[in-house]
Amino acid sequence: MEDHITQDSISAMPQMGEPTFTPWWAASRRMLFIVSPFLVIVAVLVTLAIESINILAAGRAYVEGESLWSKNQKEAVFHLLLYAKSGNSKDFGLYRDAIKVPLGYRTARLELGKADPDYATIRQGFLDGGTHPDDLPGVLQLYERFHRVSYMARVLDIWQEGDEFIADLDSAARELYSLRANEDASAPEVAAILKKIVTINSELQPLENRFSQTLGEATRWIQSVLFLVVISVAGTLIPTGIFLTLQIVRRVGRAEEEVKALRLSQEYATKLSYHASHDALTGLANRPAFENRLKLALNNPSKANFQHAVMYLDLDQFKIVNDTCGHVAGDALLQQLTALMKKRLRTSDTFARLGGDEFGVLLEHCTVENGKIVAEELRKIVKNFRFVWGQKYFSVGVSIGMIALDAATHSLSEVLSTA
Repeated sequence: MEDHITQDSISAMPQMGEPTFTPWWAASRRMLFIVSPFLVIVAVLVTLAIESINILAAGRAYVEGESLWSKNQKEAVFHLLLYAKSGNSKDFGLYRDAIKVPLGYRTARLELGKADPDYATIRQGFLDGGTHPDDLPGVLQLYERFHRVSYMARVLDIWQEGDEFIADLDSAARELYSLRANEDASAPEVAAILKKIVTINSELQPLENRFSQTLGEATRWIQSVLFLVVISVAGTLIPTGIFLTLQIVRRVGRAEEEVKALRLSQEYATKLSYHASHDALTGLANRPAFENRLKLALNNPSKANFQHAVMYLDLDQFKIVNDTCGHVAGDALLQQLTALMKKRLRTSDTFARLGGDEFGVLLEHCTVENGKIVAEELRKIVKNFRFVWGQKYFSVGVSIGMIALDAATHSLSEVLSTA
């Protein structure tokens, strides 16, 4: 029944050897921190893979462009020869449709070679050449990144040489169109232009083969370089990531041990602080804590503007319960009764156990009149309380003394003795 800290209350605190549960968000954050090096590695490798795919897709677009260039060049010559024999404007129109592809690529190449290229013109040139719109960004990036590399430089040189033949072919076509439109044109003149067209076509054939072979070599070289880059980066980053992860795991482990020790120390200190200022049985403030609270109220510079009420409660007939049923029953009675009285008080009020069956209440900012009302309600709570233990019923009473704590109050001993 006396005010003390029991061994059971101390042992209820977490011990150093007991397992503790880490909240899921803390565990997730710790795991994310540990695997962060590998996340960086994965991000780098994924970025490299995406870039590699884009570059290879651009290389595929160049290969498709070369195929379209060669196919339409041959069709252009075919329809141009038909036009030379038939003079049918429809054949010349088919020539114009076919030659539009090589001329589109020529326009794009010429604009790319300028110091300040017009990308709208480049875009339209590739579209006229048959390049898919989705492939355009990759085609431009591949040119900007690799056009000075030996393989790509050779591809561009062959492309330029072929464009010169295409320009000559289109010039011969316009000349042929003028002659066919002129009814006075002689057969030898038409034959000379046809010979020129056939010569251009024959010279383009080996050039197209060389362009295709060089473009294939360039594509395979780019693929090999990308493979080596990915392997080198992976071979460097993975061991580095393993090393960094091990270091992080060690640091996290040390930090967790330190945090755990600090947390347990803080919890232990909090428990000790609580028990130092609270009654172990009822959970109410103990006598030292109540006296400290009274001292603060007495020493408050603004107490002249406020009035507080202090009550001293002494349970009547409590000893009968102890003598009849033992201290365990008396403890249960105190716990139940103080819980009921505490519900009536404000959270700002101080309710304390001062001794075995003696209690104190500090009603801050409360007049004596209002304090009397509270005291009467507490008296009724105790009077109406029935304690049951086994087959026995008990009722207790309470004696309440009250004093006003105001500017005229000078000392703590005066307060307690008067109450």
